[in-house]
Amino acid sequence: MKKLEGKISKELKIEGDLELIGDLEVKKWIDVSGTINCAGYSIKAGDSIKAGDSIKAGGYIKAGYSINAGDSIKAGDSIKAGDSIKAGGYIKAGGYIDAGGSIKAGGYMEAEQMIRTDMQIEIKGEITINNYDGNNRIFAGLYDKRYSYIKCTKLNGEVGYGKLRIIPWGEEKGKRVRIKLDNNQEVEGTIIED
Repeated sequence: MKKLEGKISKELKIEGDLELIGDLEVKKWIDVSGTINCAGYSIKAGDSIKAGDSIKAGGYIKAGYSINAGDSIKAGDSIKAGDSIKAGGYIKAGGYIDAGGSIKAGGYMEAEQMIRTDMQIEIKGEITINNYDGNNRIFAGLYDKRYSYIKCTKLNGEVGYGKLRIIPWGEEKGKRVRIKLDNNQEVEGTIIED
């Protein structure tokens, strides 16, 4: 396991895990084959942040382009990317989640504040905004209306902009299903996409 902190003028590529003992700022990109663990500190890259496993920071995670993890992305503060945010597992932020492109996760997504993206949101689990006060909502497709959709299995929060699609992931197209919405209303329909 490699341990480091500070500013790095170029790119950072590490085979294995990376443990940060302070804030990390990299001018270009970060590529780690294992886990990036930054307890109590923040991670910032001018381009992209990529981990084969998970990315964890006690502070914020910020990338000029994309943030991509094979498993999970977790920040004590905010998660922000100029383009996309993608995780094979969950995405969780103690603050807000903001992406200039799309947000995708194979698990759930949770934020204390707002979730915002210029494109679409596709989460195979549920989406939750814990600190809902009327201003903290989910906004999708702000750049292009064609991508203003939010796909998930359940939503705990309110949509500020975008079209919500509750999807029973893993079900077959054409199958009739019943889905229970957050307001306990049950609806029945046919799956048209997965």
